[in-house]
Amino acid sequence: MGCGGSKQTAVDPKGSPRRSPAKGTETTDEESESVDQLSDAEVEAPPPPRGKYVVNGSANQSQRSDSVFSEATDKGFKRRVREKLKEATQGKDIDELDKAMDRFKRHKLDDCGDWTKAVDRMEMLTLRRDLRDAVRRSHVGVLEKTIKDAENSQYAGQLENQIEACRRKLTHLKELNTYKHDIMNMEQNTISEIHSYQRPPACVHDVMAATYMLLGYQEKKLMDWNDITPLMCSVGRDSLIHQVQRFDSSAVDEQTANRVQDILRPHELHTIRQASNGAAAFYVWSTNICEKVERDKADEDERLRKEEMEKQKQEERDAKSGKKNSPRKPKG
Repeated sequence: MGCGGSKQTAVDPKGSPRRSPAKGTETTDEESESVDQLSDAEVEAPPPPRGKYVVNGSANQSQRSDSVFSEATDKGFKRRVREKLKEATQGKDIDELDKAMDRFKRHKLDDCGDWTKAVDRMEMLTLRRDLRDAVRRSHVGVLEKTIKDAENSQYAGQLENQIEACRRKLTHLKELNTYKHDIMNMEQNTISEIHSYQRPPACVHDVMAATYMLLGYQEKKLMDWNDITPLMCSVGRDSLIHQVQRFDSSAVDEQTANRVQDILRPHELHTIRQASNGAAAFYVWSTNICEKVERDKADEDERLRKEEMEKQKQEERDAKSGKKNSPRKPKG
């Protein structure tokens, strides 16, 4: 047992079924009325085409109408399979929904609208999962593709918060890529030049100590130049250039950024460049990172403030709406 069968007839623009009279005959008013009163079960409109996305943030729900599907008439085990699919469709667990859909498909149950709703729900949950994973992966290409897929889906409005989080992450990574450009193009002999100092100028020592502090090293272990030179000899993933490549400024706390700025403040770029072009590149990078940490902190505080204000406004609107809808107590 599954969905009830249906007979397909022509439908007028208003959705009412019409039958054309045979040639040479006339249709009486009673016949016309009986035609107009055909039940919906006798008309089955073709479902909308699959794979069409509404590029519109307000179109968050499925564009399909339940009226194109007949009521399910499953019994026994098949009925339980359908109910499981409905429950999974209402939830947020993508794995449970996937299992329910697989079971539904294996037992070859008729759609009756339940399968279509499950497919739509799976699409939305998959997009939300991909947006979350893209933020974690921190890869510019992955973020760009995932944002585009979500924006072009019919769930763009529903996923706006997740899309916005991806946009912020993408902007963040592009900034970091811009700042580290000169270092990533730096040749190893430039690093060797800095390392070759037995007693470097104070500006060079301070710049390299500040650089390693941003990378997560403790200041007390960078006080002596002989503590820094072994770090600069590291190769592979532990090399200085690779550490800068993997660096994410979101791991730097405000206190560290302020301390690095204090270390670098007495020095000027042209003085550092005269001592070492390589150290000058790390000075520019460290300065940009400190400014970014400060700027990102201010932006995040402002974003959270706006979210809190919007939350309070929504609570006030809900409270007013509740008062309007509450029944009045009778006098006396």
